[in-house]
Amino acid sequence: MELDQTAARAETRGAPAVALEALERSIALSEVPSRRAKRLLKAAELALELGRTDQAAAHLQLAAPPEVDVLVRARMVLLSEGLEIDVSRSIPRLHLLLTTAEEAAAGDPELALRLLRAAATRGWWDNPGCVLRERVVAAAERLPVPELHPDLVFVLAGATPLERGATVIERLERLERCPLTWISSFCSFILRLVFRLAE
Repeated sequence: MELDQTAARAETRGAPAVALEALERSIALSEVPSRRAKRLLKAAELALELGRTDQAAAHLQLAAPPEVDVLVRARMVLLSEGLEIDVSRSIPRLHLLLTTAEEAAAGDPELALRLLRAAATRGWWDNPGCVLRERVVAAAERLPVPELHPDLVFVLAGATPLERGATVIERLERLERCPLTWISSFCSFILRLVFRLAE
């Protein structure tokens, strides 16, 4: 438990490598399988954040118990998406991301939105068809998140760039006026990019 607290404090301070090291020591001492699985999953997330994909994949594989709750499974699917390099499986992966997001929506809308963001990214690079892209957007719009949530705007732009282009531009313009400097700077950059591409 003390190692878990050390890991949490290190992550809060912006030291994911220290957090990962503490978690790995905690995993080695874990006796309760469910706690060990949660620690392995968190360690996999931190390893991926640090760009240590082999380490993340190893932790993820060890974290997969036969039965997990919906939200743990959703985190595992999102994490495995970060490790997925086979784009030839885009459509099946997109279906998995969408289904998992729909299942996780009630318990963790933010996690569901991150899954849908990953689905929209896959939809951007492949052509899953209009029906599937609209399902991704519909699932995102049902979530109880603000309409100016950056991930929601991303989903609209990635999944339905032509159909929702005007909506995306309108929301980016509103975000550009946001008092948070980094958000307005980012939105200004995106808007300039969008208008340049449209020329």
